[in-house]
Amino acid sequence: MEALYKKLYSKYTTLKTNKLSELEDVHKEQELKFLKFVSAAEDVIDHLRTENDKLLGQINDLGNELTSVRVAKDNELVEHKRLLLEEKKKNEALFEEVEKLQKLLKEGTSGDLSNRKVVNNTSNNSSIRMTRKRMRQEQDALDIEARCIPSENEGNSVDRESTRSFLKENASNKVRN
Repeated sequence: MEALYKKLYSKYTTLKTNKLSELEDVHKEQELKFLKFVSAAEDVIDHLRTENDKLLGQINDLGNELTSVRVAKDNELVEHKRLLLEEKKKNEALFEEVEKLQKLLKEGTSGDLSNRKVVNNTSNNSSIRMTRKRMRQEQDALDIEARCIPSENEGNSVDRESTRSFLKENASNKVRN
């Protein structure tokens, strides 16, 4: 029986060594796979880090560009506001000037009716004649000046027409004299 035990023991040890060697081979294969996965993961991590750095650089560049565009637009806005303010001041001055001229026209229309007839009679005899081009230029200027009358008189067409005719007569009298 001892021989049987020895034979059984030797089979056991060979099976055990075979099993251990198989397990060791499987373990080595698993370790190699694990090392491959770790190196692949490190490669992916490195790639993602470089990609992240590139994206952060782009974000910084875009942020700087955005800041410079904002500064440029802010400067442009300030310049536009300044120009708008200047235009408003000019418009106010023009409006005041138009109001003064309207007052003068109203004062002049009541007192100048008889003067216009006298001026027209003397100007008809005048030997100085305007060229058609000059008359058209002055007519255009008078039309533009008459359009500058503020909107409060737009409803009153009689005032507007009398103002235009007065301006035309004054311009023609100036040219003839």
